Amino acid sequence: PAPAPAPTDSIDPGKKQAEEAHQKSIAFVAGLAAMEAPAVDALVADPAAIGAVLTRLAAMATDSATGLRVLIGGLTRATPAEITPALLSGSNAAMLLEATQVADAQAREALLKMLAAFVFKNTPNQIHLLRSGAVPAIVRVMTSDIVPGVQEHACRVLSSLALSPDEWKPAWRGPAAEAAVRALRLCPDPAGLALQACALLTNLGSTSEGQIAAVRVLGHVAVVSAMLRHGSNAGVQDQACRALRTLSGRNGENQAALAEAGGAVAIVRAMFQHWSAANVIEQALRALREIVKCGTRVPSASSTPPSMLRRPGSTLSSPFKTKAKDVPEPPPDTDAIPEGDSVSDGQIIYAVVRGMGSHPGSAAVQEQGLVILRTLAYRNPDNQVLVTRRGGLSAMMLAMRTHPAALTLQEEACRLIANLAENASIASEVLSPRVQQTVQAAQLANPRNTHIEVCAHLFRRV
Repeated sequence: PAPAPAPTDSIDPGKKQAEEAHQKSIAFVAGLAAMEAPAVDALVADPAAIGAVLTRLAAMATDSATGLRVLIGGLTRATPAEITPALLSGSNAAMLLEATQVADAQAREALLKMLAAFVFKNTPNQIHLLRSGAVPAIVRVMTSDIVPGVQEHACRVLSSLALSPDEWKPAWRGPAAEAAVRALRLCPDPAGLALQACALLTNLGSTSEGQIAAVRVLGHVAVVSAMLRHGSNAGVQDQACRALRTLSGRNGENQAALAEAGGAVAIVRAMFQHWSAANVIEQALRALREIVKCGTRVPSASSTPPSMLRRPGSTLSSPFKTKAKDVPEPPPDTDAIPEGDSVSDGQIIYAVVRGMGSHPGSAAVQEQGLVILRTLAYRNPDNQVLVTRRGGLSAMMLAMRTHPAALTLQEEACRLIANLAENASIASEVLSPRVQQTVQAAQLANPRNTHIEVCAHLFRRV
């Protein structure tokens, strides 16, 4: 009989084609990795070339994340100014945003970091990404991924994009604010993430619609929680105070909401922990100024934050409780950080006066401090005495003498004098010759100013 034919391995054409595609992918990724700097420069300068690479990577399966990381590594070797015209032209921006949905966590984080660099202080790039649908794409990433690095860089991108509010669709503001709050809730420990989430809420608050959206999802409560958790981090405190100030929106309801969430307590604690940081003191005073306007400076029983702001298993007690009764006021020379769940007017006055004394050369610090003292002293005899006895009068005179050309500062100081002079028990101190000399110097530096003239007239009546 004839010998049987030797068996042959039957190869599935589909598997063979897949294996060939896989090998081509490996070769393509290896080629990207081996590119020298001149080749990268040529690639990133050509929109069509970048688009072709992105298209090829999008068609890959198991190697797309690796290839994306290689491409990002090559692109970030160039400066944003060199590569963004090519990278964000045509459909490339949309493909990059699409890549954030399929890449692994490491590639996604690197891609978001790169996009954050492209849109930072770059309005054309912000507009281009916004028109490519960047906000909903990045919010989807934040919703599906709890990696802190991904959340941080996603907040950075959205924070920059929020600086072009005219390109934002109204429906985007709420989800963006909610994504920032969710990031602070699920990843509360990284200080970098807390800073970027607060920055996002700050920039969203640049419009009234953004303020409403952020307060509606308890963005202000999340900011206060971040301040208390990262008390020693000056950067977080600075940005969080900026967020509270912008979210107040110079709106009575928002200001009251910030106070009810414990904003004044967190701000005063930030000041006690960072006396030497002029930027923290300035932003703290700007935020505190908005809160004292509403007359509410302590949280109420109804302001306890929901469980969404507490980490599972966390032993950190909620800082928002019912107003404590008879809160002891600190002596003028105390360095202790205020404890408890509320803050008194005396503690605020002490913090403001000390903050002004810590940075006498900053006109902004002096002006904001004077506004707060004047607001607290308005038709309040007890606070008028506290301001005078706690060094507010001396701080005011130093500010006036140090910044004679700062007209708004001089006006606020004169308005404070008028408020304090209403109290007969301290009128002799307020209208003393040394205060009068300071006001006369302000008259010479700023002639024919109504506020200064009215204040000067008070001394003529003595």
